[in-house]
Amino acid sequence: MKPVQPLAIDDDRAVAICRALGNPARMLIVRELARQSGCVNSDFLTLLPLAHSTVSGHLRVLRDAGLVGLCDDGRSYCLEPLAFEWLARFSRSVTAQTVAVR
Repeated sequence: MKPVQPLAIDDDRAVAICRALGNPARMLIVRELARQSGCVNSDFLTLLPLAHSTVSGHLRVLRDAGLVGLCDDGRSYCLEPLAFEWLARFSRSVTAQTVAVR
């Protein structure tokens, strides 16, 4: 079996973001944050039938991936728009490479 080569930094970041978004509960959290200007942890408890600690864990994964951060008030969460802009650029670059190969 051929060894796997290390990923480029951008590829590593894309993997982390895709893993974070690859969970239905986390996707619902992202959608809710996109709908509102900010939410506190307890806001998600009414949205998701999950324990507080589980919601906190999902928020931690999203924060670690750079998709979510704390708002200016320091207690509510908000989306990190630059992360989503980066993901859009990354997706366009992969699409452009795919089109160029065809």
